[in-house]
Amino acid sequence: MRICGVCIAVLLAVTAGCNSKPKGVPVSGTVAFPSSVKLAENDTVSVGFVPAGGGQGITAKFNNADQSFNFEQTAETLGGIPPGKYKIVVKVTPYAGMPGSDKRKSALDPLNKKFDADASPLTYEVAPGENKVVIDLTKGTVTKS
Repeated sequence: MRICGVCIAVLLAVTAGCNSKPKGVPVSGTVAFPSSVKLAENDTVSVGFVPAGGGQGITAKFNNADQSFNFEQTAETLGGIPPGKYKIVVKVTPYAGMPGSDKRKSALDPLNKKFDADASPLTYEVAPGENKVVIDLTKGTVTKS
């Protein structure tokens, strides 16, 4: 009976790590928008990191007030983003219930198309340790801060 218990314990210990996801690292920063883009309080801003080799991207929590983002720990991110190369996508969506939202959406379309998953020139390599970056949409650059 003891041998069975030991075997089960060893089997559980061995299989516990089989399907584990890679541990993420903290990634945060700010987005510098072109002077022509003024964020409204109710706009939704998405900042996403899409693996360079393709696959499921991860979207950050964005704060309109200070134009900052961070990847909070969730079951999917395990503390941030796994190290590797990423394409960065940015999208601004006006709140549909606000007056003039259709006009704002049309005005934001060029920016959204320039930084969507197909066209975005923005890339960043997430390294082990903390990653703080500035995404400058006017210059089309991503730099460590």
